[in-house]
This record gives sequence, structure tokens and C-alpha cells, in this order.
Amino acid sequence: MLALFGAIVPTILYVNLIWWLDRYEREPVWLLALAFFWGAIPAVLLVFVPEILFDRILGAVLPSGGLKNALSFGVSPPLFEESAKGIFLIGLMLVFWREFDDPLDGIVYGSMVGFGFAMTENLFYFVGAAQDGGVGGEIFNIVLRAVVFGLNHAFFTAWIGLALGWARTHSGVLNRVLVPLLGWLTAMFFHSIHNLGATFAEATVCLSFLVAVLSDWGGILVMTIIAFWLIGRERQWLLAELQPEVASGLLTQQEFDVLTSSLRRARVRLNALTGRGWPAYRRLGRFFQAATDLAFKKHELRSFGEERGNSAEIARLRVQVQQLKAEGR
Repeated sequence: MLALFGAIVPTILYVNLIWWLDRYEREPVWLLALAFFWGAIPAVLLVFVPEILFDRILGAVLPSGGLKNALSFGVSPPLFEESAKGIFLIGLMLVFWREFDDPLDGIVYGSMVGFGFAMTENLFYFVGAAQDGGVGGEIFNIVLRAVVFGLNHAFFTAWIGLALGWARTHSGVLNRVLVPLLGWLTAMFFHSIHNLGATFAEATVCLSFLVAVLSDWGGILVMTIIAFWLIGRERQWLLAELQPEVASGLLTQQEFDVLTSSLRRARVRLNALTGRGWPAYRRLGRFFQAATDLAFKKHELRSFGEERGNSAEIARLRVQVQQLKAEGR
């Protein structure tokens, strides 16, 4: 029970943190759940056999010691685990193209896959820690893996998602091929630094452990700065693309002010929920989503032409916004 608590409860908190981060264009809940599920079960199963085979090959060609441990922990998990998580993100981008709009979406989906993987992995580690060191050892392991390093797998795979989101919004071989490859290598790099630091902590009197902590939290800080910059960029898209809709009469100035502020969106929806109930809350959510989609599609059309933007889709979204407004009157 303690292992389940330690694996699940922090994960719920972290998933809600990412949900809060995705404030303007919410991703479909079912697709976020699918990303989490992939990390929690299929990705874990995919890496099981390759990691065992890799360790056996190392054991056959290298004596036990530092080099074998470095390759076993610093190469095998980063290579196989980030590949297993990343392959889903590639498939998601290709199949659900409309839902994978920009780099921020990539960070969100990558984090969800990472949280799913971390939850399952932590559960196994916590049970093993209880068997080896009792409740005390298990609690120490929970604090270490679920709190100190609780964001790690999400942080690693977010680099792959970020790179794929960049590829989604840019053209050319450099952006479509080399940037995703760089994102995958970056995820592997941070994963490897963490594993090596945690593995050799005792041998180096915790120096390598400190390196792992600084690498993880320094990288998370960088990723957080990038995420908030991307949030600000999305708001600029809303400001630029929805202002003409006020002039055309599709939106009122008050609606524009609400749509371009995440805090006002949340407050208006909460007031709708408490004052008029769940249907009004859902309708407002659909209205916000349709207006946001309209702004993003207009941005794509302006930035890339008909190759990415779609004039017919923009016209459809304008009609949808109008209908949702009429339903709310």
C-alpha cells in the first residue's frame, strides 16, 4: 500500500501541474490519458527484454566494475527507455496532427508519457526497497525517486516532445530531421547524467549524486523557462489573430479580453459552473477551445500558407464560435 501511495499520489500532483501549464489550448483528455498509458505499460514492456540482453552481453565481454556499471546504467536505460517513449510521440504527431500544434504541446505530451513510465518504474523500485530495507528504506526511496527526482522522466521525454513540436511548426530537413534527433540525444544525455550520478554516488562520496541533482534541476529550470516563453507566444497569437474578429463583430471586446487571459478564462468558467451549472461550464469550454483553434489556424495560414493553414477550416471555426455564442444566450 505504501508503494502504491508513493507511486500514484505524487504522479497525480505532477500530472495536474502539466494540465495547468497547458492553459490556452487544452489537449484532449483521452489523448493525454493515452500518452500516460503508453508510458506506464507498453513503454515499460518494450524496454524489458532489450535492457536484459544488453546487460548480459556486457557481462559476457566485460568484467564487473566501473566500466560495466557505467555502460549498464549510463547507456542502456537512456537509449532504450527514451526510444520507447519517443516512438509514441512520433506516432502521435503523425496520426493526431491537428492535436499536436506546437512545441508546448510536445512538452505536455512528452511529460505525460514520462509520468506514466515513472509511476510504473517507481512502483517496482518501492516494492524492492521495502523487501531489502523495510519500511524505512522504502520511505527513503519514495522521497528520493518521487520527490527529489519526481519530475525526471517527464523532463527527459519533454525534450523529445519539444523537438517534435518544433518540427511540426517548421519546414526543411534541418527542422524536420535534425532537430528531433537532437531532442532525442538531449533526453538521453540528461537521463545518462542522472543515472551515472545516482549509481556512483557512494563511490565518489556523493559528489556524483550532487552532479545528478544539479543536472536534473538545472535542466528542469531551463525547460520551465522555455515552457513559459511558449505560453507567452501562444498568448501573442491570440492577441494578434482574435483582434480582427472583434472588428468583424464575431467577438465582443469583453470576450476578447477573457479569451486572451488564462486567469479570466478560469474565473469566468468557475462563475458559470457555480451560477448556471455543468452545461454552461462545458459550453464555455467549447467556446474557448473553438476561438483558440480559430486563432491558431489563422496563425498557421499566415505563417505557412495553405500548406498548413486551411481557409475552409477557419471558416468552419468561425461558424462554430458563432453557434456556441448563440447557445449561451
